[in-house]
Amino acid sequence: MTFWQSFKAMPALLKFFTAHAFFCSIAFVGAVIPNDSVQIDGRAVSFAELWRSGVGPFMVILGAAMPATALLMLGRKPYARQAYLAALSFAMVVPYLVLGDLPLALFGVAFVALVAWYMFGKRSAREYFASNNAFHSDGSRAARENRR
Repeated sequence: MTFWQSFKAMPALLKFFTAHAFFCSIAFVGAVIPNDSVQIDGRAVSFAELWRSGVGPFMVILGAAMPATALLMLGRKPYARQAYLAALSFAMVVPYLVLGDLPLALFGVAFVALVAWYMFGKRSAREYFASNNAFHSDGSRAARENRR
């Protein structure tokens, strides 16, 4: 199955998360190609200042990890959801913990928990990942039939 076929087979919200993950590659490009269009706290910063502030490495990690999780989701890998949630946590919780902004960190935790509920709790999302017959750890009927 091609990535495009996998994308078309995804439930709508999972498509959004996958597209979002691919879109994050812009962060990688913005951090490695010198430009003066990046703003921190509403003011333009130079490329060197972006890296000195610690935002550059964060953007590189996030800009590489999120598209990788999108590929995992398109491949219906059994650990794709956990990888996406880990990267999302890195984006939405870690920065606020580092900055000491507890309310925003808690919002990030709540948001990641909501996404986790969708990915693991919604039947359509579970079925999308379960349709990869190469691996079933849940003891489902498909898993039992694959063992025969």
